[in-house]
Amino acid sequence: MSNVVVIGSTSGIAGAVIGHYLEDRGNRVATLGRRPAEHPGIDYHGHLDAERLDTVSDAFHHLDEEFGPIDIAVNCIGVWGYATVTDIRDDDLRSMCAINLTATIAAIREEVSRMSEGSGGAIVTVTSAVGSSSAGAGLGVYAATKAGIAAFTRCAAVELAPRDIRLNCVAPGPVRTEMTRLPGESDVDREDRLGALVSSGRMAGVGEIASAIVWLASDSSSYINGTELLAHSGGFSS
Repeated sequence: MSNVVVIGSTSGIAGAVIGHYLEDRGNRVATLGRRPAEHPGIDYHGHLDAERLDTVSDAFHHLDEEFGPIDIAVNCIGVWGYATVTDIRDDDLRSMCAINLTATIAAIREEVSRMSEGSGGAIVTVTSAVGSSSAGAGLGVYAATKAGIAAFTRCAAVELAPRDIRLNCVAPGPVRTEMTRLPGESDVDREDRLGALVSSGRMAGVGEIASAIVWLASDSSSYINGTELLAHSGGFSS
């Protein structure tokens, strides 16, 4: 049995992760985010607004009272933004950095402090292939925030390895979530647009990315630490 906490989104990839852990009735699952997960069987949900740093520590303090220590943490914190270098607005810059970078680091800090000295734990954070293996006009701020989390994870993994706490990232390419859909875009049009960016010619399903996350958090990957797993079918270019 594991105490699992999923932070940020409760739909899309995060929803698939939540569903996986709920399949094993021995697990206890908590979520922290703006909206409760639409999954029966969640043991606890707490409010966390990643744009407001003070709510991160507050959410974890409330979690202590209702849930207890953490064995596995999955961070699905992020917002997408597009702006060319000369068109980046201060508010968008502040928001993307606050959510994608600052709040994620703060969440990892809180998760680590709630993992047992004796049994350790596993933390998996969703980054992006845009920040690790591709580049595109207008994606600079988003890519920088996600790449920043991957760098933080590598450093934290070295620091926390003696405590048997592993930290890894999963960096998806194009995934069938609402974040990847343009306004008014149909499923077919989105698949044609984004599937063309990878070798397989198709986008990933949320379950495929969730499987990678769950594996990295499991004992099956016990010797993998400080890595960023690229989760696309090859040849990704944004």
